[in-house]
Order: sequence, then structure tokens, then C-alpha cells
Amino acid sequence: GPGRFVAEFARTAKHVVGTDLSPQMLEYAQAFSREQGLENTSFVPCDFKQADLDELGWRGRFDLVFTSITPAVSGREGFEKIYQFLKEGKEGPVLDLAMVGFYLRNTVTENGYVSRGVCQVKDHMLEGITERTRIEQREDGIAYSEDGGETWVPLPGDTVVSMNLWGFPAGFTAALEEDYRRFFQEDVPKNPEKAEFYLPFAVNRLLDQGRARVTVLSSADKWYGVTYHEDKATVVEAIRAMTRQGRYPAPLWGK
Repeated sequence: GPGRFVAEFARTAKHVVGTDLSPQMLEYAQAFSREQGLENTSFVPCDFKQADLDELGWRGRFDLVFTSITPAVSGREGFEKIYQFLKEGKEGPVLDLAMVGFYLRNTVTENGYVSRGVCQVKDHMLEGITERTRIEQREDGIAYSEDGGETWVPLPGDTVVSMNLWGFPAGFTAALEEDYRRFFQEDVPKNPEKAEFYLPFAVNRLLDQGRARVTVLSSADKWYGVTYHEDKATVVEAIRAMTRQGRYPAPLWGK
């Protein structure tokens, strides 16, 4: 991204290395570091999901690895709904959360499989989320697999899924900290290289404990993601089209 996380870490770390798929984004990140007067940063263009740690000389090199991924472009509808919800929200003993729910058919790619949080929704309220880590657009429709592609279970195109567009009030931070501490104490020691902190799991636990309720704000927007290299052309054209329609400014960043 534009290097803001790198800059924050660089204020206390000895050296910080930032990565991004886009060389242009890395140019923005480098410029931002210079503006902040930071000389202990460097940037490498690569896909961190497919990075060869040995080839890059990174295995065992870092004390902390932080990733933030938002490979998506969606319309403004979801952001507007989240804003309105939080603006009108009230504090209380039970946390009032919100999530924008997208239709599955608007979130898949033709270039491979994706991971999605499949939502159980009743009367516009979230009852739970199930992470499906292999969902594909197949010849006979969308389906998911739990055995590496040996068998497939169909999923309707209008299934509501989470793309992690949430609306959290300030009180959520303390609850998240509890779960984050548990994650490092229990999950990371079991699988230090691949343990992942899934935000929906934290929300599920709050729902199970009766400490939160989640309003699902549906959106028919198309979601564009760069999950695979082949997705890039589609996303670039989508941004251009939305820019021509006046939905995004031109240029997108800077002047």
C-alpha cells in the first residue's frame, strides 16, 4: 500500500521492509517515507503470499512480520451503509456491530479458487460465519470443497458472504484484544508459520457469548479482487470504468 504501516513501525524498529504487488504503490510508499524523514525503510516489489523466503534471504531475518491485505475494489454503497450505521449507533452492554454482506456471485474469480466467509443470516441479523477456504466458479455453478477439490458442494450465487467490510464501535477494541491474546498464546505455538487470526472467528465468539449482535447490511456491488495475477486486467478496467462514471476521482491518488 502507500506505506503508512511501514512508517509507523519504522518509528521504533531498526529497519522495516515493505512489499507490494504494485511498483507504483511502492513509489508512493517510498515518497511517504521520505516525507516522514525515515531512513530505515526499504521496499521490494513482490507477492508476499508466493515469496520465496530463501531466495530473498528473508528466512529467519525478521523479528516481526505484519501483513495487511485489502485486494478489493467495491462500490461506495457498502461504505455509506457502514458510515450511517456507526453514526446512528448507540453504546450498551451488548456491542452493536455491522457487516456489509455481498452476494457470492459478485465476489468470485474465473481464474482460480477464493476463500470466503459464508454467512448465516436471519432477519438481517448475523447468526454465524463459516470460513470456506476453497470456493470456485465451476462450469455447473459455484461450489466449495473441503478435501482439496476431490468433491464439491454447490453454493447458490445469492449466498451472503463477508468480505471483511465491518462496522465496529470503539468498545470492540477491548474484546478483540482478548481474542488476539488468546491467538498468540494458543494458536501461534501450534503452528507458528501458518497460524492466521481470522476476524470473523472473533466475531463468532462474541455472538456465541451473547456479547454482540451484528446487523447485516446487504450490498449488490461487484467486488473486484487481485487474488491471481490474471485478475489484474479486470480490476484495472473496473477502476477506469468507475472513474469515467465519476464514482472515483482522477487521478486516484495525489494531484
